[in-house]
Amino acid sequence: MNLSARQRILEEIRLLCQCGVGLEAIASPLCDATRRLTGADAAALFWHDEQGSILGFCHDLAPDEIKELFIMRFDELFAPPGGNRINEWLLKSPTTIGTALDLPPEYFESANFKLLIQPSGHHWTFDCRVDIDGVPRATMLLYNSVERPFDRSYIPPLRTLQSLMRRAIEVQKTSPQWQPEPQARGSLLADKSGRKLLAISQSARSLFSRCQMMLYDKTIVGSTSRAPTFVMQLALMLTDATPANLHFGVVGGRLAATATRLSAIGAGDADVISVDIAFERAVEVITVESILALTLSPLQREIALYAMLGGSRGACSDEFGVTEEALKKHLKAIYRVTQAANWSSLATSTWRERP
Repeated sequence: MNLSARQRILEEIRLLCQCGVGLEAIASPLCDATRRLTGADAAALFWHDEQGSILGFCHDLAPDEIKELFIMRFDELFAPPGGNRINEWLLKSPTTIGTALDLPPEYFESANFKLLIQPSGHHWTFDCRVDIDGVPRATMLLYNSVERPFDRSYIPPLRTLQSLMRRAIEVQKTSPQWQPEPQARGSLLADKSGRKLLAISQSARSLFSRCQMMLYDKTIVGSTSRAPTFVMQLALMLTDATPANLHFGVVGGRLAATATRLSAIGAGDADVISVDIAFERAVEVITVESILALTLSPLQREIALYAMLGGSRGACSDEFGVTEEALKKHLKAIYRVTQAANWSSLATSTWRERP
């Protein structure tokens, strides 16, 4: 890969990581960009809570059946007797990049390797972990075929990635903007406790599969006997008159769930809970995608993103270390390409909606 192509990918990663929406919302494009940056066959991103437990994952190229296996049998695949504590080993290593260069022989006999890695067409693994205050908060894993073992040449680009992912975690906004994705909706019915799943639409199943949901409040099982655990949370929040609402991050954005209680029809019937689910994308990520498509310099794209995410025109010169005269020239180019009238109009979505 030439220097220009590498710089372009790093710019893409940098813009994604500084838009302030956390890792879930940028997981898919981040995995894709990392795979292109390193030349690996595939990439997977795991994000962790403040105690280091895995909350979710995104594998950019795994077939659906492998993703489903990962979700359904996580404990079996990553812990004895079926596994070899590979997950714990990677997370506790003092080395945050390249621990997997020295994989123990038993790894290749583990359930994790035989049921997940090999069926995906992979053999070798390379890791990059982000720790904050000594706690693992994100892990990017790269995969290659048996003919392409990893070496230490992968470390330098992943050091840059590690720094950018840390920024994505640390600059996360308290209130990102969210935009519903048309047609990405579903529904389910549960008993009044929120534990038993009575019915689920195919669109909801497809949505859960697409979001690669797992663990904590994001678990969906293959059978129709148990509801996702976030439904029980909604049940506890419900009153007879007022719907309950819950939002949580998933791959590519967040799910917005609204629960209402349906009264019993007959004397022998029990109340049930109806849950409507909608997928929403972060406006900030949509903005980055739009900016990357513009014919602007890297600095001009950063200035445009700064404006579009609510940055101050008055502070812009200091923010980017340019003179006021130079900034005016950059803004002239940005306004011409986006057809925005001024700084304030860059923050609106109208220019992104033009064909």
